[in-house]
Amino acid sequence: MQVILKQKRKYDIICCKKKRLIDAKLRFFYSILTFFLVFAFPLLPGLSSAKLVMVGLCLYLALKRDSWLKLNKINVNFKKAIRSYLSVHYFLFFWTFFLTIYYREFDFSLTSMWLSSLILYYVSFVFYTKASNYINIPKTIVYCFIFQCLLILLSMFCDTFYNISSIFRGDVDKIEVYGRLRGTAICGYQFFGLATMYSFVLLYYILHIKLFKRKILYFIFLTVFALLNGRFSIVALITGIAFYFIREILNGQLKKAISFIVIMIVFIISLIVLLYYYVDMISDPFLYKVVYNYLVQPLDSIFIDGEFRTPSTDYLQDMYESKYIQQFFIWGSGRFMDEAGGYFGSVDAGYLRILGYYGIIGFIFVFFSLFYLIFLTRSNLDIFTKIAFFCLFLAFNYKGDVQVYHNNIIPLMVAFLFFNKATDCDRSLGIVK
Repeated sequence: MQVILKQKRKYDIICCKKKRLIDAKLRFFYSILTFFLVFAFPLLPGLSSAKLVMVGLCLYLALKRDSWLKLNKINVNFKKAIRSYLSVHYFLFFWTFFLTIYYREFDFSLTSMWLSSLILYYVSFVFYTKASNYINIPKTIVYCFIFQCLLILLSMFCDTFYNISSIFRGDVDKIEVYGRLRGTAICGYQFFGLATMYSFVLLYYILHIKLFKRKILYFIFLTVFALLNGRFSIVALITGIAFYFIREILNGQLKKAISFIVIMIVFIISLIVLLYYYVDMISDPFLYKVVYNYLVQPLDSIFIDGEFRTPSTDYLQDMYESKYIQQFFIWGSGRFMDEAGGYFGSVDAGYLRILGYYGIIGFIFVFFSLFYLIFLTRSNLDIFTKIAFFCLFLAFNYKGDVQVYHNNIIPLMVAFLFFNKATDCDRSLGIVK
């Protein structure tokens, strides 16, 4: 009898080890697929990593037995979660199509974006539903961005890795202009597009920093590489710290809030002062260029010229003073891109582009769709993060077009809004009151 019991225990141990090994492999597999979906880097002409995930998902549903029954359940959950946002999205899709036909512009670039974004909302939801059985979706996305930081570092300082990985980058022609200062991520989106992605992840991380172990290390990585991809990411850093402070006060954690703010401010100021005064001691020419362009030059414009100025801010100011695009602010133009494929009216600021295409009425509808997605869908994300996200959308649209129809933002929004289980169940962390 004892021999049988020992054999049974041994068999149970072996089965348990096999199960843990299988679960570990599945967690790694879905983490890789999440990286593929979020960063959508090019694999072949016309095929990105995100499209590969979509194709794989379709094949899985087509070949797996009883998969269509499970898909029907996911469809029900999708409709429950997103509520009437689908109707808002459909309306804006047809309104966008109608305007360009009405004005005889026949520019369907924005119409196609609304259509592709709807597909990506659904695909992201289906994929995350399956992946959430094995991984924590929001945490995995944060880890994907940490891993991306390491890839960017390798690309900056290792010529071999940069050359090998060049095929996995979008906007390769523009990358050479920056001399590998920016645009070195393994990603289909670069520059401002990637900066917005890093900014939303950084904002989420700051407001959920208690859920992570290596808090300071991850904070440094996300902050540095968000700013490296776009200096406008400083808005996300300020917004995150401000909302963290407000939330902790409302949760009765005044001392913790003050200590967190003091630590962050002291750390940031110390780093800035150290780099500013000792920039000439940096021997590496590439690192010197990074520090000078992103720190010394902006600070000199403040201390010497008495105002914050960069070529980017000067260009942004010129766009907002453009008289040509302003003539379309009332009724719209029905054009998003010009005939040569550039920005219509030579402006890329979000508010100007949306007003230029839709006019004031459509502009209101577009931002209502943003409001509905964040606040009126069935999301378990805490209200502080929702408000912070909304504020960040409003701030970033001043600089560039960052909206709910942009494919680089959609996988992040679906993950944070609809798969954020931690803030919903673990109130002991003080994330929700």
